[in-house]
Amino acid sequence: MKRHSFILITAILLFVSGYGQSKSFKKIASELNTLTEYYNSLSPFDHGYFSLKEHGITAKEMATTDHDFSAEKDSVDVSTLQQYYQLKIEEKLKQLIQHKEFGKYDLKRLITIDFIKSADNNLYNFVYDENTGGTYRSRVSYVYFKGQKEDPAEDFYDYDGYGSVEIIKTKTGTKYLLEGSVMGCGTCWGQYIKLVYYNNGIAVEDFSYKLITQTPEESYIEYDAHKNIITVQYITDDFRSYCYCNESDKNEMPDNNNTEGETLKRKCSCVYKFDGNTFILNQHDDVPLKY
Repeated sequence: MKRHSFILITAILLFVSGYGQSKSFKKIASELNTLTEYYNSLSPFDHGYFSLKEHGITAKEMATTDHDFSAEKDSVDVSTLQQYYQLKIEEKLKQLIQHKEFGKYDLKRLITIDFIKSADNNLYNFVYDENTGGTYRSRVSYVYFKGQKEDPAEDFYDYDGYGSVEIIKTKTGTKYLLEGSVMGCGTCWGQYIKLVYYNNGIAVEDFSYKLITQTPEESYIEYDAHKNIITVQYITDDFRSYCYCNESDKNEMPDNNNTEGETLKRKCSCVYKFDGNTFILNQHDDVPLKY
């Protein structure tokens, strides 16, 4: 999903906020569902061009995308149409979020887009399949926090969204622990976790860890809410050939290849304990494996 400058985002939010209030919350939700239905009906494997008229789209509206028009300028290819609907879905989501009745209804009953929310109803993550047709099951994700003053940097949150969010109370305020995963290819799996908080409406990262492996059945990132610890475990492979817990350490790792240049298998684990403010490394294990 494309991001825009803060000035443009502010202008959109001001416009959306005013425009959205003139429509009922349920009406906007219904329009969002219609857009989602159109988007999900598209296949990345479709060839040829789609008529703008049949989709009720004008050439002026399509100018907001990196459009690929047909020679007659009256139709577009499927990737352009997907991009258009992504932009319209984001616009409609913002109308929904900025509406004065947001939070009044059970959103799960009104919209078809998947989302998670924090227990205090302050942080939301709306996410749906990007539908690219590849083995990388990429998703479109939009994270919103009540009271946020601007969108975070494009790469602040993980592009593929999250599957859960936990609240962690601290002396300085509430923090949110987001966890997610995604299939990156036919033989690789990505997992990630991030601790964030909002300072005067601005998102701040306190901790993050990302793991990409070829052995998802033996690798994981797990948060234990009772012990307040994060455990990371993985087997070394082509994606992560060394055992390290901090990104700053990976360039100092000793060689871990055999004489044929193959990665030696090691079972690695990192345990991070919450110290009242953030997660710090508490234990690091590196065990050679024999196959």
